[in-house]
Amino acid sequence: MKFNLQSHQCYGFETGITKDGKQVIVGSDWDAFIVIYFDKDGHHLSVDILGKEAALLEQWKQEYLLKEQTICIQEFFIKDRFISLSKMPHDIIEFIEEPQNFDANEIEDYQYQLEYWQTRSDDFVFYWNEEYWCGKDGEVHTS
Repeated sequence: MKFNLQSHQCYGFETGITKDGKQVIVGSDWDAFIVIYFDKDGHHLSVDILGKEAALLEQWKQEYLLKEQTICIQEFFIKDRFISLSKMPHDIIEFIEEPQNFDANEIEDYQYQLEYWQTRSDDFVFYWNEEYWCGKDGEVHTS
């Protein structure tokens, strides 16, 4: 399943296409400016850590970024950073995979949340230092 994602400079990230046709998310992570690469089919390829200086990000954008635009990517997870894209929030996925780890009150709450996410078939969650709920157009509607 693929998901559209738009730039949201106010949340610290931009999306676009590089001069060589890769889709990218670029922006400020907690300790550095980073670039996340995806192929034309939306598969995650790699991550570049540019450093802490804002000038490095601007230099990268001048050299490699063709244009800012909505990208269409698949689910991914970067282990050493709080960056990922998934169909639903991670805690609900954990509930689906390991319900025995939840008590009766939590189970009732998570069943309600799971039902919500199953009926919102076009929504997804993008994690970029925070949890952002996005619609099918890639626009953040809840943070």
